[in-house]
Amino acid sequence: MPNVINNKIKSMNYKANTLWMLSERVSRLIFVFFINVLIARYLGPDDFGILNYAISLVGLLVPVSMLGFDVVLVKELVVHKRLNGILLYTAFSMMFVVSVVVVLFIWIFAGIFEKNNIAIIIQVYSLTLLLNPAYVIDYFYQAKVMAKYSAIAYFLQSIFSISFKLYLLSIDADLYWFAIAFFMDSVWLLIFLGCVFFIRKDIAGKKIGFNKTVAYVLLRRSLPLVFSGLMVIVYMRIDQVMLMWMVGESAVGAYAVAVRLSEAWYFVPIAITASLFPMILNHKNTQEKYLKSIQRLMDFLVYMSVSIAFIFLLFGAQIIHFIYGSEYEASVAIIAVHAWTGVFVSLGLVSGKWLVAENLHSYTFYRTLSGAVINILLNYILIVKFGVLGAAVATLVAQIFAAFIFDVFFTKTREMFVMKLTTLLFLSIIRDVVAYVKKYTW
Repeated sequence: MPNVINNKIKSMNYKANTLWMLSERVSRLIFVFFINVLIARYLGPDDFGILNYAISLVGLLVPVSMLGFDVVLVKELVVHKRLNGILLYTAFSMMFVVSVVVVLFIWIFAGIFEKNNIAIIIQVYSLTLLLNPAYVIDYFYQAKVMAKYSAIAYFLQSIFSISFKLYLLSIDADLYWFAIAFFMDSVWLLIFLGCVFFIRKDIAGKKIGFNKTVAYVLLRRSLPLVFSGLMVIVYMRIDQVMLMWMVGESAVGAYAVAVRLSEAWYFVPIAITASLFPMILNHKNTQEKYLKSIQRLMDFLVYMSVSIAFIFLLFGAQIIHFIYGSEYEASVAIIAVHAWTGVFVSLGLVSGKWLVAENLHSYTFYRTLSGAVINILLNYILIVKFGVLGAAVATLVAQIFAAFIFDVFFTKTREMFVMKLTTLLFLSIIRDVVAYVKKYTW
């Protein structure tokens, strides 16, 4: 009986923890989207392009400064509860040292290769990396299934962040102040996470200090994740960096607006997949029901993605002009192309979960690597020929290959390729319609 009660309490804790995490992330996404719209309208394509270029360029090195601890450290904190103090201090120290080296590299790179005004924006924004070690506190609360404390800190950060940016908009501040504002986002988070952590005294009485053995173990387990994270961020951000190098800041501004709007709804398929896939895994012993459930989920997400892509294709001009203004006219053609990446993002989300369930983790890495390489090559070719629209096409083709075509080359993933093809050809709907007609007419 006590075990049953304990299991129910744990189940309730997990559900509450998940609810806190989802609520915080959804609310933060909404707040960030609307404040970014105001900033984009205020700065215009040129300055907004410079700001997004700085964010993308620095973002390429975020996985290095984070050291892959978002996965490894959470697991170690769960397994080695008695070493929590040592784990947190060691991870914090390692992340800080690496972040200092990365920031120095960015400052030197920007100082040598960038124009003075752009270099300053990059250098100011890069300081956010020095505050990334604060995330170890968030990882601690994830491991302890106490996400509400992180959620409180993130919520307070959002309030201060939005207030400061609205103040800058009200006084007609220049671009440099907005770079400072994005740096301050990390400062607010450090302050509030730190306050929650020290007020609660979560590791009071536990041994704290740097341990070389722990550092070695953490680094050995996290290095593959660092490389994988680099591939993911290159896949996601390289287009804006290459646009800046090959076209200019105005192109980056127009592209950034289209991408942000096109991707604004991605939290929906992410949340649906994360919530439904554990239930689907319960059917794994019954292969037919298991695969049918995956197919249904994939069908639903893809058909939703197609609907949204058609909305952007047909009404993209009206949406862009209403939200961002006529200055971003160039974004209309971009979003008409980029919106279709959502179809393949949905395929990738479901198949990614399937790869994990089937213990085919290595395929996830190779899939991302292939997408990153194709994206870089196509950006180089297509941006020269078609400008900013070429970057959107390159991203779409890279997504099609990584999330769909990739699976046809390997025996173990070919079954998933057939399921994806079934979805893209609307075969499930055709089958259902035929079955319905047979049932009621024959």
